[in-house]
Amino acid sequence: MSKLKFFAVAICVVAAFMSCTEKDSNLGLALQDPSTIYNGSVDTIYGTAYTVLDDSLVTSGLNSVIIGSGDVTDIASTVATFYTNVSTPKSQSVSFDQYSTIDSVVLSLAISGIYVPAADSASSQDVHFVVRQLAQRLNKDSVYYSTSDVELGTTVFFDDVVTIERGDTMVVRLKLSDDFAALLSNKSYDNGDAFEEAIKGFQISLAPSTSQRNYVSINLSASNTRLSAYYTYDNNTGNPAPRTYDFAFGTDVFHFSHFDKNFTGACSTFNTNKTDSIGGRVLFLSPMGGTNIRFNIDSYVRKFHQDHPLAIIHYAELILPVNQANSSSDHPDALAAIKIYPNGVVANVPDMYDPITYSGFDGTYDADNKCYRMRITQHLQDIMRDGRDNGTLIVLSGRRTTCQHAAINGTTEADPIRVAFVYSE
Repeated sequence: MSKLKFFAVAICVVAAFMSCTEKDSNLGLALQDPSTIYNGSVDTIYGTAYTVLDDSLVTSGLNSVIIGSGDVTDIASTVATFYTNVSTPKSQSVSFDQYSTIDSVVLSLAISGIYVPAADSASSQDVHFVVRQLAQRLNKDSVYYSTSDVELGTTVFFDDVVTIERGDTMVVRLKLSDDFAALLSNKSYDNGDAFEEAIKGFQISLAPSTSQRNYVSINLSASNTRLSAYYTYDNNTGNPAPRTYDFAFGTDVFHFSHFDKNFTGACSTFNTNKTDSIGGRVLFLSPMGGTNIRFNIDSYVRKFHQDHPLAIIHYAELILPVNQANSSSDHPDALAAIKIYPNGVVANVPDMYDPITYSGFDGTYDADNKCYRMRITQHLQDIMRDGRDNGTLIVLSGRRTTCQHAAINGTTEADPIRVAFVYSE
């Protein structure tokens, strides 16, 4: 293509964008393959959008967990706890016989984040951990959700304040009470199942706090996350030997996160009516079994499919402007989109698996435009091809392990949630 012809095509594309009345006149230019310029019609879709409960959130088997509590005005207060089995490596037998003296049992947790109000943040943070024994072990063949619960025993293995020095590597070491050592001393277990049945497992939490936000995140896959027994072996030979035994813990055992939610403000309806939905000016995204946004463009899709049955979507963006009146400066890093199928099954939109990534258009926060922008080209093409839309869920990325919230402009705002796209036929 000659330089003159290439320039003419580029001018046509710029003119097409300028003819759109949307605020973002350069929408999508950064999404294109650098070697291709699409010339097509630009359109914008305004659908219906509601805040809905993030129900049936599976929380078992995560690599990272969050524990603590927090309160977000007019959305929800949350208490996050962590339940886990404790086992032996590869379900092997273990024995602490009469020659073994348990010196201590230490639960080490690799801390990947501390989340407190800015006014309370310091170079060292006091955190009150509580470790309780479960009354029954977790069933590895079951599915556990954010609302699943397990009965607790009466034994508390740890209940104290630990000071964490902020840094790249943060590890807390909780010395468990003698009650745990008593479960080991002069005991033999034939396999991991027998050990789990005796120990039951842990509930790990933070003590109740008056702080508006008091969370820590734990990296379960880190090598520093472990449960270790330190003991002395002396078989009366006169040579006592210090030894260490590492139990199976972290990602090596079954575990799940539990979230207690108390919704407030407009969201308080979810305390009694899980199937309710809230529209209007503001849409709320709340983590840890909180709320999602359900966006639907079915009316537009049906008419577009009828009028343009052979249309090709060159690219499309889902634009989610942040509601400034209901948002803090601590914006979530990213949002994600999930397709809802006619049978109720949900799956990530296909664009998430595109090998080509577009920085700034992958659901991350755009600070300059105060919105989230997400490329959904393949997703919109699939919807248009089907001729109907069952809805798209907008969720917080990492909503099982983050404490950040977001407020998005609803359909009645001047700068509403919407889809902008370019097509040809």
